[in-house]
Amino acid sequence: MAFWNYVIYPKSDFATLDFTSSVTTNATLNPIYITVEDDDANFNQIGGDTGTPQIVTSSSIPGLVGLPVWSEVYGNADVIYQDSGGSVLTINEISIGGLTDYVLANLDGVNTTLSPSTTYSDTSIRSDTSWAHSGSPPCFTTGTRILTPKGEVPIETLFTGDKVLTADHGAQKIHWIGQRTVTKAEMRRDPKLRPIRIRAGAMGAGLPRSDLIVSRQHRMLIRSPIAKRIFGTAEVLLPAHKLIGLPGIEVETGSTDVTYVHILCRRHELLYANRCPAESLYLGPRICDASRDEAFALYPSLKIDNFCFLTARLIASGKRAARLIARHAANGKAPLQPIWAAHA
Repeated sequence: MAFWNYVIYPKSDFATLDFTSSVTTNATLNPIYITVEDDDANFNQIGGDTGTPQIVTSSSIPGLVGLPVWSEVYGNADVIYQDSGGSVLTINEISIGGLTDYVLANLDGVNTTLSPSTTYSDTSIRSDTSWAHSGSPPCFTTGTRILTPKGEVPIETLFTGDKVLTADHGAQKIHWIGQRTVTKAEMRRDPKLRPIRIRAGAMGAGLPRSDLIVSRQHRMLIRSPIAKRIFGTAEVLLPAHKLIGLPGIEVETGSTDVTYVHILCRRHELLYANRCPAESLYLGPRICDASRDEAFALYPSLKIDNFCFLTARLIASGKRAARLIARHAANGKAPLQPIWAAHA
């Protein structure tokens, strides 16, 4: 049986929500965290699902537990909006217990918490009759060298129970590791499955030591005085695809299959991949992907333990994230600067 975590919102959290032209969040938001049990790994609208109905198994609002839940795709289409910083927001109506009082929001393909007092404008309508889990989850690729207490080792040689070195908590055991190969044909059909290549030295401080290839949603550590000025903290996490345009960071356009590898620790960690700090797999309410389903199937306790996972660093998103990278590009500053510079 599959379990999926989502963050949803009551419709009353939106000053504007007309599913046609724009959506604006209120100054105060009330996110609701739910876990959905579903046997076919598709959070489909009513009538499009198979097997056991989708049921809310846990929720930050206890009264929702046990009720059937569906994605009521408005007008048989997802409505896609975009803010001035370029972030793309996809909105779906959510029915729980037969009442469509909620919405599910995906920001840049990831189910996530939203920013208050933010307006998104309608840019297009994508025809679709169901909402499914798609896109590229955060993961490394085979060939990546992960730092462990025994030195750097290829990621594909690691197993559950092996230890990796983390930036915050020293040596930590791998709680689960999994992989999936994406074929050339799949990448042609869905370009978002293509990985991002971060060339040697592109992050700054000589990092990564050699080219690092990660999925587009894999978050990398950004450390700089610019981040400090924008976010109030010198270190933030940003998806790799947001770094495209900086020197040496680009979409990988090779014609070979790609094998993605996930490393899950007991908490969200910063690992060292080709000596560059990058996140471990995150299972909190900000993300929804097939890897979580597989992890929950192997380790059912994770469904409770990681439901409100804290992130290793602040996750940058929206207009401020776009401004962060724009300023780095305009000033010719690498995204990962020495610690002394970040605190200058």
